[in-house]
Parts: sequence; structure tokens; C-alpha cells
Amino acid sequence: MSYPFFFFQFLSLTFLLKYHKTQKPKLTQTIRQLYIIHSVSELQTRTIKQSLSTKAHTM
Repeated sequence: MSYPFFFFQFLSLTFLLKYHKTQKPKLTQTIRQLYIIHSVSELQTRTIKQSLSTKAHTM
């Protein structure tokens, strides 16, 4: 379910590493932002799965 997201994140990280070799503080900031986005999306998928399982149980 989250494989395309991981693939996209990996591609963007490699692109950033190649692109921002001189601007390291900016790179770490973008990595932090990507990590925050990733954790938020992980929480969202977890809650979606939980709600789907509870709906299946009630039906």
C-alpha cells in the first residue's frame, strides 16, 4: 500500500543528495521535513486501516 510512497521518497532523497551537496544545512532541513511528512502519512494510513477493520467488524 505504501510502496509507491517509499519509492518516491527514496528518489527525492537521492535527488536532494545529488542536488544540495554544497548546502548541507538546507539538505538536513529538507530531510527532516520529509521525515515529518512520512511519519504523518504513516499515522494516517494506520488510522485508516484501524477504521476499516472496525467497520468490517461492525458489519
